[in-house]
Amino acid sequence: MNCNLRICITILLIISALDIKAQRFFFQQSKHYDIEMQSILAKDTNCTMSNLKPVYILSEKYKFVPDSQKLSFRQWIVRHLFNDDFLKFHGNYFNLTINPIAHFEINFQKDENPRKNYYTNTRGFELFGKLGKRIYFYSDFYENQAFLPHYQDSIVKYLGVMPGMGVAKAYQDSGWDWAFSDAMLMVEINKNFKITLANGKNFIGSGYNSTILSYNAFNYPYLRYDLKFGNFYYTIINAIMQSKGFGFEFYENRHYKYSSYYIASYKPNPKFEFSIIEGVMWKNTDDNGKYSTKPKFDIFLPIIFYPTIKYGFNGETNTMIGYDINYTFLKNVKLYHQLNWNGKNSNFYNKYYGYQIGIHIFDVLFNKLQNTTLHLQYEYTKNNRENGIKETDFYHHANSLTTNDNFDELDEQYYQANINYKRFKVETEIIKYPKSINKNLTFRYFLNKITKWNIYGGIYQQEYFNKETKIANTYLYGGISIYPSRF
Repeated sequence: MNCNLRICITILLIISALDIKAQRFFFQQSKHYDIEMQSILAKDTNCTMSNLKPVYILSEKYKFVPDSQKLSFRQWIVRHLFNDDFLKFHGNYFNLTINPIAHFEINFQKDENPRKNYYTNTRGFELFGKLGKRIYFYSDFYENQAFLPHYQDSIVKYLGVMPGMGVAKAYQDSGWDWAFSDAMLMVEINKNFKITLANGKNFIGSGYNSTILSYNAFNYPYLRYDLKFGNFYYTIINAIMQSKGFGFEFYENRHYKYSSYYIASYKPNPKFEFSIIEGVMWKNTDDNGKYSTKPKFDIFLPIIFYPTIKYGFNGETNTMIGYDINYTFLKNVKLYHQLNWNGKNSNFYNKYYGYQIGIHIFDVLFNKLQNTTLHLQYEYTKNNRENGIKETDFYHHANSLTTNDNFDELDEQYYQANINYKRFKVETEIIKYPKSINKNLTFRYFLNKITKWNIYGGIYQQEYFNKETKIANTYLYGGISIYPSRF
């Protein structure tokens, strides 16, 4: 290695150790962004609701920060690779930020398959910005190829789709190829009223999972209204959901259904949030029982609980009611809980419900150690939706949005602990089901804390067990990633 190259590498490492805060008008849905967002909003004096994601930041908080001085090409590369968004364009009435998306991971495992290593390769981009004073936009695109470990590959073969992402087609001898994208246009009519037209996902809750509305679905088009009346909030989401979110049937036979979510919330201070929620899957057949794409007039009535009163549970139009509550104390500790109710089946014995309790400690050390934070989280989620009723009901269109990834086991315990020191991070994660347990240990170094560009490696173990047998699979993995969505 020559002297100039050594000097360049040293300069890169020194500069990459600096921290510059991000300037986004919303928080992404990935775990890295979510931990950061939950901690910030727990202290937010503007009382932005944190339990409905994606979360928008008020216009007075979103400020585009251009480079303060003219940079040489080398300085520009170092700054925008390691300390800032990649491309930023700033004008009097227009701001635009563009970042690359890349995710390459390789897995190693000894199993019965002839392939001894597996990989995922993702390329894409994200762009976001602002038009004028009150119009915001976001878009991203992901192109993916992968050779998956056996336990994942078998699921994709069975479903015919990549769970939560979309249709997957065959790639080479035993791989998969798929793509998906997000898009959002948000107009802030004033500081108390926002309208969003988007294709993506929403999430209700403060935890890793949700019993009401989660990420476990394909992207869907939706229109969202956010209103604020003092300490009261009212959000309406009108969406077009795809039947059987994980795709149990052939993709060509899928049906769509209009869906509405009504969220009425109260947040008197940054510490306390309470929301009551109604979810509706509207009837998608006409009077003759034929599939129809014509929406019902009732969809456009912005009145919470009107659908439940009119249609009840488990009918052609199916409703769910619930609540979400969280409280933050000692500045760093959040307790959260939610519950939903979806009625009973015709024989009255099976009740359809879900509930969740959890605790998230944003920093156990309470900022006592400089540049070091320690996060802890525990969560228990229970869903009782073992039996689907019929092709047109709530179960097929929304059950996978409100249960864990392992849809055969509806009790889930989630444990998370991670420690950050400057740009280094160690993550531990355990997800426990009645018949299986997943354990994950990851080491990361963030090359860029703004875009979350990181190099990582770790070990993952999955165990299946019953009274007679126990099967354990262990994987070693490593990679490099700029991946803003929840993967």
